Amino acid sequence: MAEHVAMVEVARFAEFLQSLAAGLDPDAGWYGVFSRHDPDGLRACLQGRQLPPWDVVESLLADAGAAAGPAATRARSLHGAAVAAWDAQFGSEPELSAALAAMERDLHRTDQDLREVHIALSHADTPHDHARLTQDRAWLHDDRTRLMARAGEVRERIAALRQASATASPSTDPGPQARRGGGGKTARLRGARFAGVEETAMQAPVLPTLETAPGSEPAGGAAEARGTGRA
Repeated sequence: MAEHVAMVEVARFAEFLQSLAAGLDPDAGWYGVFSRHDPDGLRACLQGRQLPPWDVVESLLADAGAAAGPAATRARSLHGAAVAAWDAQFGSEPELSAALAAMERDLHRTDQDLREVHIALSHADTPHDHARLTQDRAWLHDDRTRLMARAGEVRERIAALRQASATASPSTDPGPQARRGGGGKTARLRGARFAGVEETAMQAPVLPTLETAPGSEPAGGAAEARGTGRA
């Protein structure tokens, strides 16, 4: 029964996401960025096989001109209900803790990359190099912002799992997944790979800042050095 509830909530959110995406240009804005970087991950979220982190939903809402208002409120409610229902049935604190640790490592690397880009900018000799490094810096700032937001989400999920465990009665049936000792499906719902979250480890996205118009790829430098596996 609990598993059915979890899947119903995920399906409700996916239906909303499909409706939102239907009104967007797949070649423009953030939707275009996500589509180019990992169409399979995007498709998995639209089909309800994965849940994107909230910052991705927020970006799509911005594409639709609905970053605030009833649509954003409904999106937040549906997304929160889907994550909560999934974690209540399949949630695994060890897996979420591992994901959080991976994020913190990526945040450290991103901070290092930002420092390197700042130094490189101070020594840029040509307008081309300056423009390239400036764009790299924009993508890295977005990388950092999204990482911090996602880490906050994971901390909230861990806290909710602990609270549920603390308040559960000793006779409460933990459910089939818990009895098997797993949160085996949790990794699939930690986020979409197209947004920078691998199924096995959450990693930093490589996307432009909200202040930077999306649609162009990073020019190079530190943002490219870490590869495209997260995007």
